Amino acid sequence: MFGKKKDKNAPSDSADQKTEKAALKADKKAQKQAHQEEKKAAKQARKKAKADKKKGISPQDPAQPIDQEIDKTEKRKFFTLKKLLLIFALVAALAVSGAVVYKFYFEKKLDSSSSRPDYQEKELKHIDLPGEILKFSFEHFSEVYFILVEFNEEIIRIDREIERINAIAEKYPDQERIVTSEKRVWEKTREKGVDRFKKIQNEIKAVYVLFQVNRAAGIEKINEDVQDITTDAREALTPVADLTQRLKKQNKPDQGLIKETYLKFKKKFL
Repeated sequence: MFGKKKDKNAPSDSADQKTEKAALKADKKAQKQAHQEEKKAAKQARKKAKADKKKGISPQDPAQPIDQEIDKTEKRKFFTLKKLLLIFALVAALAVSGAVVYKFYFEKKLDSSSSRPDYQEKELKHIDLPGEILKFSFEHFSEVYFILVEFNEEIIRIDREIERINAIAEKYPDQERIVTSEKRVWEKTREKGVDRFKKIQNEIKAVYVLFQVNRAAGIEKINEDVQDITTDAREALTPVADLTQRLKKQNKPDQGLIKETYLKFKKKFL
């Protein structure tokens, strides 16, 4: 009534038709499996490319030979080694420079401060300063202190020479004119030197008293006056030392012992 009724007596599909259908089904299954494998391979390739990108490895050209890729890897490794060697060389250079600076600057300063001689009290007959001020001079006017010591020795030499000249005058009174002329040279130089060094000693004494009363003001005064006082002391010593020069040559064992010490001190610390 609603469609064509199947004839029960109609013949079923032939064997060839069944075989064809099975082949088609197997082919579709094979295609589907191949498609899934391609998708899986593509996914793995994308994943590998992403990982290589994070590592900084550029994607390999399929047409590029394997040997070239190996050469690139070796070059990258060599470049990294060069960078490490360069960094090591720079660090080594800095270390050597630091060692040199320490050796010739800081170590020298440390040695100088640690080997600085201690003050030793001396009797200076011709210097009118008490021991505490002489020590103060040694600590704050080092060069001036050694000039004072040298001046004291020079005055001793001059006094000995004047005594020697007086002895000659007594022995040869008829040659008084020669003796008096020579004696006057020594006495005049001595007198001028003593006067100039009295002024220098008064300046040091004034700085010392200020230092005792107000330490901060005293230190400031030391820094202000040290150069001027040192210059005045050098200038005051020069004519006295020049006059006694021939005495030092005649009496070598006595020559410049204090001055030699002063010069060594000046070279090492000043």
